[in-house]
Amino acid sequence: RSIFAKNFAGVSFYIAISLSLILTPLILILKSDFYSNKNIINFGNLIFSITGILILIELLIWTFKGKKDAAIVFYPLTFAIMSLFYEFFAIKNGFSFRHTTSFGMSVFLFSQSYILARKFNEAYSTAERLTEHLQEEVDIQTKEAKDQSERAQKSEKDVKRLLNNMKQAVFALGEGGKIVPPVSDFAKSIFGKEIEGHNIFDVLFEELDDKSEIYHKIKFLIDICIDEDSLQYETLNDYLPREVLKKEGRSEEQVLKVNYSPIEDENYICRKILLVVEDITEVLKLEKEVELEKEKASIKAVRLQEIVSNSKKEIKVFFREALLQMKQAKNAANKGDINAFFR
Repeated sequence: RSIFAKNFAGVSFYIAISLSLILTPLILILKSDFYSNKNIINFGNLIFSITGILILIELLIWTFKGKKDAAIVFYPLTFAIMSLFYEFFAIKNGFSFRHTTSFGMSVFLFSQSYILARKFNEAYSTAERLTEHLQEEVDIQTKEAKDQSERAQKSEKDVKRLLNNMKQAVFALGEGGKIVPPVSDFAKSIFGKEIEGHNIFDVLFEELDDKSEIYHKIKFLIDICIDEDSLQYETLNDYLPREVLKKEGRSEEQVLKVNYSPIEDENYICRKILLVVEDITEVLKLEKEVELEKEKASIKAVRLQEIVSNSKKEIKVFFREALLQMKQAKNAANKGDINAFFR
């Protein structure tokens, strides 16, 4: 199994291990009458023979399949077994030439030694080759590492350049709500200070009352979602406010729009929470102005519609009455009758 692979002679191996685990404690504890019992010895011989035959059959199959070292093990092992059987036969029949088992086993052990020596030789050759080309390998690996480092640095610069050209504050939250890099440059314009390394409750949620429900909901979500299955975030992310109002230290109220998304690894574990913060104060102002203009335009349209909807007769009456009132006002002015004029 150590020469070929762990899947070789699996059945034989587990039979031998199982019997060893069962019989060894019995042999250690019980008297010699147990393990010298003829039936026990015959049982042991039977198991030994079965496992030996199974190993030989598998070796034969591997030999015909051309597996490496299979033939080098199979033929010497077959020779050793044949020498064993010959010795049994020679003893039974009283032959003078009988001690062949040791020779057969020597041949088998020689085959093992040959395999071991060849593997040592391969290891030595590999070591020599690596030694000769070590500097070359080191140079190649160093160049590859340098190229990878340069690619990583370029990629990081590209990402940072992209972030810094966005008119939004982009940053991530780590464990405990700490702001971790990368942080876009625009974050300083929104918050008026460098925010990397600060806690999110000292930057974005600084005006939240630490005894309020929303404060504790946000804190609970951050504590329970970082370094946990992303399902936690998907379940709880509705707790996070999408708009934040900031007044402290400002001449007018600032409105921030916040988008959140989890940063997951390949195992769907939420490692960080990405925040994209946008100042929409001016946008909301413009929207209000547009709404007012729409209302004014609507009033004008209604008035024009009312005028257009009048009949010609009503317009004639209006003009006649208006001219009459103007004539009376002119007469009152000429007479110096101020009361009549204003009436």
